[in-house]
Amino acid sequence: MSLVLTSRENKIQRITINRPEKRNALSIELCHDLLHALRAAEIDPQVSVILLDAAGDSFSAGMDLGEIAEPDFLRMADVHEELLTIGYRYSKPIVAAVQGAVFGGAVALAANAHVVVAAEDTKFCCTEIHIGIWPYVAFRAIEAAVGNRRAMELALTGRVALAQEAYEWGLVTQVVPQAKAGEVATRCAVAMEAFDGQALSQGVQFVNQSRGLAPEQAGMVARRFRERAFQSPTFQSAVRRFLEKR
Repeated sequence: MSLVLTSRENKIQRITINRPEKRNALSIELCHDLLHALRAAEIDPQVSVILLDAAGDSFSAGMDLGEIAEPDFLRMADVHEELLTIGYRYSKPIVAAVQGAVFGGAVALAANAHVVVAAEDTKFCCTEIHIGIWPYVAFRAIEAAVGNRRAMELALTGRVALAQEAYEWGLVTQVVPQAKAGEVATRCAVAMEAFDGQALSQGVQFVNQSRGLAPEQAGMVARRFRERAFQSPTFQSAVRRFLEKR
């Protein structure tokens, strides 16, 4: 059985975590396969939007604890680093549909998405402290999504946060009835797909490159991206259509 399923519909690349019998725990093999699928979508010029979801009742229970003692686990550092920072590294917008358990590293995986649609039954938990470690790789994405104080609380207490609470913090962008997360996330991806793929990608890259810069430096980055956008055929065509109508 494939641990990661992929399918394409127009310019949307759907990537589905497919290990429901283990609550989609992020095994070594699954992480490799998931990252391979994400990389392929990122470099494919026919893909404008990545839609990330999971089979079964849970999005993911986090890292597979049964593999931590294996020699390969510590050598997975580079894979985990890339996988849990895809929102910073990649230029394609990512829409995630989550449900059930979103635990451990899966919280960071969801936090890396630009839009997160959560079913009402979704539970978020930084479980690492329960087994005597800190969410070292995951913390940055969670902090960026909910702020330092909230991320610290989650990491220090290991408590469960429900979907509505995660929405109020900004980790989740929409809470929907159970079993509707996939449908609503798909509609969101379709709405994005209607726009120019280059404009979407350039926008994500601008946000990533300007994050944390001083205002003057961020302004220079914005100017560079805007000048490039003004030269794009899509923008110039849109301006011509507007002027013709006027």
